[in-house]
This record gives sequence, C-alpha cells and structure tokens, in this order.
Amino acid sequence: MAVLIQRNNDGFTLLEALVVTLIISVVMGLAVLSVSSSSRRDVDLETERLQQMLQDAADEAVFQKKVLGIVLNKREYSIVAYNASQQKWENLQEKQFRVHQLPNDVTVALRVNGSSIVLSDEAKVEAQKPSAIFYPTGIITSFQISISRFNDSVSSQIRSDGISLVSHNEGVKD
Repeated sequence: MAVLIQRNNDGFTLLEALVVTLIISVVMGLAVLSVSSSSRRDVDLETERLQQMLQDAADEAVFQKKVLGIVLNKREYSIVAYNASQQKWENLQEKQFRVHQLPNDVTVALRVNGSSIVLSDEAKVEAQKPSAIFYPTGIITSFQISISRFNDSVSSQIRSDGISLVSHNEGVKD
C-alpha cells in the first residue's frame, strides 16, 4: 500500500521570490539607463542639428556673398539674411534655415564676444535681430551656444572664435 504525501502549495519558495526580485531589478536598471541615454541623445541630436545649420550658414554667406545671422531664443532658432537695399533682416526660405523649435526639455544659453546674452522666452525669432553674424568674408561673430536638458549640469557646446568655423564639444560641465 502506497502512502501519498500531500504538499502544501500555498505561496512561493524563497528561491522563487529571489529570482523574481532579481529579474525585476535588472529590468528596472535597464529602463533607467535607457531613459538617461535617450535624453542625452536628444541633446546631442539637437546640437548636431544646430551645428549643421550654422555650418551651412557660414558656407552660404561666403558662397552667396550675403550677410547672414542666427536668431535664437529659449524655444527656437533660425538663420536670417540682411537685405541691404531695405536695411532689414529677412527670413530665409531654404528648408535648412527655417525656424526650428527646440524640444520641450532642452534649453540653450548664448555668449557673444564673451558676454552672456539673455534669451527671450516668448518672442518669435522672426521678430528678433540676430545674435551672431556670418559675413561674406568668412568672419563669424565670436559666440558660444550651450545646449542642455533642464536641470542638467552637462551640456553640449557649439563655438566660434570669430575666424574658424563652428566646432562642437560634448559633455562639458557648466
């Protein structure tokens, strides 16, 4: 006669609970790294986009013999051209120079010729004068644009020393 031993299966073993806790910890760690990496990528992408626009503006100023400028505020930026006959700055229609909105969690800071410039919160860039100018001779206003996420001490920077074209430095501590 065989005796059956009945087990009580009400709950989890300690080993099962530890395995589940380990799996949840690994998944949460990966999620945190992914979010952190994604936001850094957003800043790098925006920096590369702005750097390319500035490089194109510097080239366009020389090749087309135009005076161009960058108009920048806390939310958007664009490139404008100086119309000498009407003595005013005008928006460019080329796609790469049109107004570009910054992502909501990205902020910019501007220094021109070593001085900090207070950027407007509300005004549209079309209504502003340029902060930095690209001349047909190849000379560029000396500037530094820092791009970062709100409340982040690490930023990417785009600089011009006034003679050379723009350069890009990543991961600079403010």
